[in-house]
Amino acid sequence: LDEANNWGLSIAELSRSVAESRAKGIQPRAIVIINPGNPTGQCLTEENMQEIVRYCKQERLVIFADEVYQTNVYLPSQKFVSFRKVILDMGKAAEDVELLSFHTVSKGAVGECGRRGAYVECL
Repeated sequence: LDEANNWGLSIAELSRSVAESRAKGIQPRAIVIINPGNPTGQCLTEENMQEIVRYCKQERLVIFADEVYQTNVYLPSQKFVSFRKVILDMGKAAEDVELLSFHTVSKGAVGECGRRGAYVECL
């Protein structure tokens, strides 16, 4: 994450990490992204998410989007946008990108303690 860029994911750093793994004989198959971040509620920008989607398409990486904290955004300037929305809005540019987006009722801002339930959206 790049602190100077509002804690966005640096595609250059991601690319470096993937290349380093491949050089060691490790074949990355997926990327896990937690958005919004816990415990800060920091959200990736839609533009950064589009960059991530384009990179994942290029490198054939599945996106695992942990979006369970979407109601835990604390700053009015922050806006949660789901990876599903980003991919669908990108149209053909995101064609064939695979996404698993995780959601729950037990992580919300109003403290749903004791409730357990989750689901996964797949594209």
